[in-house]
Amino acid sequence: MANSWNSTNKYFDIDTSTNVAGLAALKGSAPASTDSAYVFNGATLTFEQNCSLLTTYRGDNYAGNAATKTGHIVVSAGATLTLYTTVSNAGLDGEGSTSSLTLAGESGNPAVITDNANAMKSSNANCLACPVYSSHGRFQGIRGLFFNGASAKFDIQNTTFDTCSYGLSFAAALDVSNCVFKNNAIVDCVNSILESNTTSVNVEALFADGSSYIQHGTGRSAFTMYLSTKRYFSYRESAVPLSSAPEWDDTTGIQSLTAAGDRKLTASWNGAADPFGEQVAYRIYLRAGAAPDGFGKGGDYYLCETTGAGFDIACTPDGDALTAGTEYHAIVRAVSSAGYEDTNTVSLSATASDENADRLRKIDGVVQTILALSLS
Repeated sequence: MANSWNSTNKYFDIDTSTNVAGLAALKGSAPASTDSAYVFNGATLTFEQNCSLLTTYRGDNYAGNAATKTGHIVVSAGATLTLYTTVSNAGLDGEGSTSSLTLAGESGNPAVITDNANAMKSSNANCLACPVYSSHGRFQGIRGLFFNGASAKFDIQNTTFDTCSYGLSFAAALDVSNCVFKNNAIVDCVNSILESNTTSVNVEALFADGSSYIQHGTGRSAFTMYLSTKRYFSYRESAVPLSSAPEWDDTTGIQSLTAAGDRKLTASWNGAADPFGEQVAYRIYLRAGAAPDGFGKGGDYYLCETTGAGFDIACTPDGDALTAGTEYHAIVRAVSSAGYEDTNTVSLSATASDENADRLRKIDGVVQTILALSLS
């Protein structure tokens, strides 16, 4: 069997690892919010770019007769998977303890799974035993993550649960020694932690190292948490909104932009501080002829991201060499470890020069002067 697209029932059957570009090639157009993807036979479907689907399924094909009931879904750094499921507790469907869901983000560039218009329907409720791995991820506006049984496991670090129905929900007793939960934020969720009436999970152990916190604010009437034993646990609460961007220390944005010869520009700026004490990154936006007016990774003017206080610019956002004699405008924005960038529009401009051409013009000028003198 090979990867296929069924236009009648609008689903992809994926038994060989592929990505969003591969789905588009199968269908002949971009995946849509009415399409579903089924991943099986040990294949991995990687969302390396933004994508909308109705649902995803890991561990079997559409017909339910896959030879190997194992499938993997990975969302890459900077990509957002938006699910349009119309059924509560669906969207991130699947089966089997050998299937998996992974958010592979980076500091300042999270991998995101979100529900259309915060419908709060998408969850992994139908694949309770499938492991979830997340590094620098964000679950936004979904119903939440379910875990069932003592053998279920997850490794969730540097991840945000943002405006979800709940952050974590436990449908049965869970051995948390199989799990990792570090440096996470549960923000403005209706329920931060949810247990069933018969479940008792050592939630305290998940928050024991103090690295994760719960935050509730204007988005919710109150912080709510239902634990079956009516107990409460010690957790760290943050008063700083997670969506806070870094604040510039003394000066805002780019401070200098100069021609560096050989069709290069040098940009520099001062520092900014992350609201949670994490390392700040700086995103450089570049445009020819006018100041950039679009932002975010993947935008037309996004050049690169760096943690330094300066950068030598040698190419355009498209990867082309700078053009001598062209005026370029640059904006530098600070971005937090959670991926929120400040909104400054401070812009400086400089004209790229061609050092070799300038040198040749100078030499030619000297030669012409010598010739003129010799003929006079």
